[in-house]
Amino acid sequence: MTPTRVRNHLLAPLVWIVAGAFWLVQLFLPWTSSGTFSTSTMVDGIRLIRSGEVESVVPGWIAPVLLVLPAAGLGLIAVASLDGVVAALVRVALGAVCLILLGLSVHYLVDSDPGRLGPGGWTAGAGGLATLVALCLDRTAAGRPQHLKESTS
Repeated sequence: MTPTRVRNHLLAPLVWIVAGAFWLVQLFLPWTSSGTFSTSTMVDGIRLIRSGEVESVVPGWIAPVLLVLPAAGLGLIAVASLDGVVAALVRVALGAVCLILLGLSVHYLVDSDPGRLGPGGWTAGAGGLATLVALCLDRTAAGRPQHLKESTS
């Protein structure tokens, strides 16, 4: 194994854990910096949705959807150091879910305006960046597939 692959093999799990932590922490921070819910966290929003107080504005099925991002973050932390194809596919799938939900959240919660992002939004953005870095590190740590190594030798 080349020194670069060894470094990436050791670094990738750490970056996955950092990404998962960002996805989890954003749940406890306000997503917007101004407006009605600028002092409310996602936990507060979920509580309001489940209580029915905002039923005329937000459908009840949104509450469980808001929990997918931190749950995926916990999943990333859980599989960060596991080796193998299945673990790598789980990391890619969870990372993709997080990135898609990040895009949707920024679009719907702050109208795609970075100026309105609060600490939760910026934390989730850092999670997105860490996820992209971890995906790249995972790929370079894996190296070339075995069937390609054999055909070029």
